[in-house]
Order: sequence, then C-alpha cells, then structure tokens
Amino acid sequence: MSELDQIAQMINLGISFNHITKDSAERIMKREYAYNKLMEYSSLFDIYTSTDKAGRFVSLDFSYLYDIACIDSEVRKIIMVMCLDVEQALKTIIISDINKYEWNSSIVSDFVATDSEFIQNAYSEDNVNVLSQNGLKVKNVGETDLNTFLEIVSFGTLQRFVKYVYDKKSSDLCESSIRAIEPFLDSIRILRNAAAHNNAVLCRISEVASEKLTLCKNNIIVRAFLGSKGIKHRNLDTNLSRTVISDMCSLIHSYCKIRPSLNAESTLEHILSFMKGRCLEHREFYDKNTRLCSVYQFMLNTVEIYLKSLDKCDAICYYK
Repeated sequence: MSELDQIAQMINLGISFNHITKDSAERIMKREYAYNKLMEYSSLFDIYTSTDKAGRFVSLDFSYLYDIACIDSEVRKIIMVMCLDVEQALKTIIISDINKYEWNSSIVSDFVATDSEFIQNAYSEDNVNVLSQNGLKVKNVGETDLNTFLEIVSFGTLQRFVKYVYDKKSSDLCESSIRAIEPFLDSIRILRNAAAHNNAVLCRISEVASEKLTLCKNNIIVRAFLGSKGIKHRNLDTNLSRTVISDMCSLIHSYCKIRPSLNAESTLEHILSFMKGRCLEHREFYDKNTRLCSVYQFMLNTVEIYLKSLDKCDAICYYK
C-alpha cells in the first residue's frame, strides 16, 4: 500500500489533516515514521462506539500522531541513556563487591555451571566473537575472567548473574547498593530493550498491568515512596497500574539509588526541562485527552519528587 493509499485509509478512519498537509504527511511517512509506527499511537485516542461514526476516531488529527511520535523518540533516548548509566554502575559495583571478598577466580565459572544450557545457547562461540569487544576472542564464556564476562553478556544475563551472586552471597553482600535496585531490574531490561530496538513506548500507556504485576516488589516500593511524598492513593492506583508508567517509575527510582547525586540531579533536571518544554509545544492537541494529561502530570510530579529527594550529601565532586 502506498503512502497516498495509507493517507486515504486514515481519512476513512476519521483522521483529519488540519495542521499538516497531506503532501507533508506523505513525506513524513516516507522519511521519518512509517504508517504502522504512527498508527501505534492512535490507541491513545478515543473512537466512536455508536452512531453512524462508529469505528472512527474522535477529533484525531495526523499532527497529534506525528507530535507524539517525535516526543516518544526523545523519550527513548532518555531511557537508553539512563539504562546504560544504571548498567555501568551495576557492573562497577559488582566488580567492587566481588573483589572485596576475592571471589573473582571462580564466580563466573560457578555461575555458568548453574545455568549451562542457557549459556551454551546464548553464547555459542560465534555469538561470543560477535559480542566481544576490543579484539577479545572468547571461545568459552565460562572460562573468562569477571571483567571480560561483564563486557560480553546481555543485560538479561547480567540480571541472572546479579541474582546468582547476591542470593548466594547474601550474608556478605547484604549492605550492597545493588540490593536496593535488584527488584527493578526487570523493568529496566524491558525499557532498555524497547529503546534499543526503537519500539514505541508511549503507546503502551493504554496497557494496564495484571493484579499480580501491580503487587510486585518494585511497584510496592515506588508506591510507598511516592505516597509518603503526598501523591494520593487513587492517583497511584491509576497510574502505576499502567505497565509502562510503572516501568518508568522503577527506572527513575533505581537510577536515583545507584547513581551519584550530581549525575542523577543533572539527568532529572534534563527530564524536567524536556517535559516542561518540548512536551508542551503543542499542548492544545491534548487538552481534551484526560488520559494523556493525567499521565503527564503524574510523571511530572514523580520526577520533581525524586529530584527534591536526592541526598545532597552524596553530591561528591572529584575535580579540584
């Protein structure tokens, strides 16, 4: 189907072109966002369920879809940077904790032995050679030293390794800062994968988590923290039941726990600037969208709360 055919299909669905011309929309779908990518965001808007307009969108313009797609691109960049920062801090703390107790020599081989089938499938010789960096040639991931192992493994494997190390050595590592973010690693992995594969994130605002997920430890921790800072229970119930919002809050919470305060402060201030600036450039598009307005206000309050709650005593400057 050509872009012109896709535009005709949008018109049939009740999507207007009042702010962006059809010619410009065609160029956008050829160069920036494909039809299917833009239509993912249509789930954020209402559809007529009765009358002769049933099945058509209520007051949805092409420009709304394009604007959210552009905002979502920036959101994914922010998520990716935060996830990489958390991953770097995670690896650094793991190395420090393991070196402290001189477990380096056997910890990798011990871990691989507990999950050998998974490791063999995920890290065959061909895969490891592709994943290895700096010219490293690895034939058996179980025979690598800790530093090399952490360089070549995926975030999912890193998560498994964290669970293995900190469960096995629980008595020795009970004070490690990794303990504070371990419940949030699932959410970080999900967001990291979405950002890395350029998957739409904001369209998932419509997804509501199951009751089992809302009772997960990470959600309970975030709910208790935000509740103690004045966010009402009903507001928490509504927004933390949204899967992607829960994941984003988990990422922010863990980021503030594991990153030095100066770094976290800079990142959160950047997010606030983005939310108060770029996100509101076309606020008139969303004035009547109560769901998006609610989510926006909740996330704005959340970022402001975490920013104010940073431990300024941890704001160490390493430069003279």
